[in-house]
Amino acid sequence: ISSRQETTIAADLLVKKIDDKWVVRLNPNVTPSIVIHDESAELLKLAKGQDGYDRMKTALQTAQGLLSNIQRRYHTIYQVAKIIIERQTDFLEQGQIALQPLNQRTIAELLDIHVSTVSRAVNGKYILTPFGVLELRYFFSSSVPGQGGQATSSRALQSLIKKMIDSESTEKPLSDSKMTDALKQQGYRIARRTVMKYREQLDIPASPQRRKLKQATKQ
Repeated sequence: ISSRQETTIAADLLVKKIDDKWVVRLNPNVTPSIVIHDESAELLKLAKGQDGYDRMKTALQTAQGLLSNIQRRYHTIYQVAKIIIERQTDFLEQGQIALQPLNQRTIAELLDIHVSTVSRAVNGKYILTPFGVLELRYFFSSSVPGQGGQATSSRALQSLIKKMIDSESTEKPLSDSKMTDALKQQGYRIARRTVMKYREQLDIPASPQRRKLKQATKQ
């Protein structure tokens, strides 16, 4: 019996393929539905010249400002997600190995907003994809020189490294140097220390430790 509580993440956005095109939308079950009742403005008119009018007017203006800020925030989240999906359609078809390099500054420039606005918009926001619920920040990764001079995302390279390790020999696990050489043969210009960093980010031990673990599993 465990006292640990499982946390369920509700996606703020949904992405779905419609007529061969990937479309993103806000999740109506998560997006707050807030409105100001039409009668509020009428009541304010009736109260003009009476005690409490100024307080009612201030309260209505505050509510309108709050509603406007909420709507603007979710509009920004949608716009950011839309660009992410437009840039990452290959991921939606093929998974992590097809992720493209993307950073928050690129999106900020396209939307003509500050980078900090993009950062706030994606913070703690999740999207439901064919590969599960992912944080919007997942789609941001640095660029690494790849095949044919084209840039490859660091996450895509992590996926390649994991694939190589998953299929390696039990008796002779691949060292970081050997994986670096294999990636260079495929056209990826990458240093051994970068391969080591990506491997560690994947929480995968070095080849000597992997050999010991696999040998222990056999016994």
